[in-house]
Amino acid sequence: MVDAALLIEDSGQYYQQCGGSLVSDHHVLTAAHCLVQKGLQLKPESVIVRLGQYDLTMKGHDFKVDKIYIFPYYNNRTYANDIAILQLNKKVDFKDLIEPIVMAMPGENHRFETSEVTDSQIGYIAGWGRTSATGDHSDILLEAQLMIVSQIECQLSYKKSIRIDMSRLCAIAPLESLTESGETMDACKGDSGGPLIQYDQIGEQYYLTGVVSFGKKCA
Repeated sequence: MVDAALLIEDSGQYYQQCGGSLVSDHHVLTAAHCLVQKGLQLKPESVIVRLGQYDLTMKGHDFKVDKIYIFPYYNNRTYANDIAILQLNKKVDFKDLIEPIVMAMPGENHRFETSEVTDSQIGYIAGWGRTSATGDHSDILLEAQLMIVSQIECQLSYKKSIRIDMSRLCAIAPLESLTESGETMDACKGDSGGPLIQYDQIGEQYYLTGVVSFGKKCA
C-alpha cells in the first residue's frame, strides 16, 4: 500500500484533506496546493502523514513532518507544477501494508494522441476524498480506474479556461465506470496529492506516473 493520508490541522484538530504517495523511507510525494493556504506555505507541524491504513477511523502509523519542499515553479493560480515533497521525521519501516511506489522515469509517462485504448493508457487513482461533489469524505480508501488521454483532447475539454501543456498528464473516467445514478467514478475534493498509478507490463510492476491535482467535476 503506497497511499498516504495527509491530516492537516484546522482549529486544533487534524483532518484528512489530501493524499500522497510513499516514494522512499523518508519521503511522501503530494500536490503543492495541499500545503498552501491563503498563499502561504503550511508549517511542517501542521501536517501529519498516516500510512498503512485503509480505514481512517482505525489507528494507523502516523508520522510528523520535518520539512516541506514545494516545487519552485509551482503556480498557486493555475496549479502548474503542482508537486511537493514531505520529509518525514523518522524512517519508515516497510511492511505488508506499507511500501513505496516506483516512480516512472522521463519518457515513461505514456502520453498519447490516439483514441485507441491500450493497457498502457489505463491508470488507477485512490484516496479518501468526497464520494460526490457535495458528499462527505470517505473513511475507507477508494479507488477508480481512469483512461489517460492526450494533451490535445484534454485541452479541448478545458477550452481556454486553463492551458494544458506537456507538464500535465490528463486522465478521464471511462464511460463504463458510470454509477447507477449516472455519475462517473473519478477523483474529488480530498483526493488531491494522491497517486496516478499505471502497470508496466515489461517490468511487471506498478509505477507512479502522476499526482492528482485538479479536475472539472468529481465523483
